[in-house]
Amino acid sequence: MAVAAEIGRILGIDAGSVSRRVALVKCCGSRSETVRVGDYNGLCDCGLAAATAGGDKGCRHGCLGYGACANVCPQHAISVKDGLAKVEKRLCIGCGKCVSVCPRKVIELVPAEATIHVLCNNPTRGPEVRKVCGVGCLGCHICERSSGGPEAGRFTFNGFLAKVNYENPPTDEQLAAKCPAKCIAVDPHWESAE
Repeated sequence: MAVAAEIGRILGIDAGSVSRRVALVKCCGSRSETVRVGDYNGLCDCGLAAATAGGDKGCRHGCLGYGACANVCPQHAISVKDGLAKVEKRLCIGCGKCVSVCPRKVIELVPAEATIHVLCNNPTRGPEVRKVCGVGCLGCHICERSSGGPEAGRFTFNGFLAKVNYENPPTDEQLAAKCPAKCIAVDPHWESAE
């Protein structure tokens, strides 16, 4: 950012403010938390698994966990543990290669300074989510009510799926404890990629 400001100063233009963005895997449905609908035994690639009857994960919106994102990451910031991709925040450069390769659109680039995230990508009703995942968003709106209500604008909803409004993000880290589904987390996957 300092480099961009200096280039802008030399050129006589405002470089603007650009915030660092990092990858977030919007799923916390590990193998132990999700229903499997088959045994995929093909090549270890999410795109191929998705093309084979949609993959072996019951949730059609969750991380398949075959590492296509990890394979394209130039920084080796992504690893797969228990069938779930995880990102090491300090290594992520926000290039977006993982976003473009994910067949289920589970990965999103989010502001690096944001700490509270909804780790679910399934917009269907709570009872349907529970049939395939033990930690999926139920659409209960507790997160929204606990962070000032709809008028505060900290969350939006896509169907029954809560989404953090990163333009006006929540800051109360107690939201994670209040979520009955346990899909709201504080800097969740951003641990050491081993």
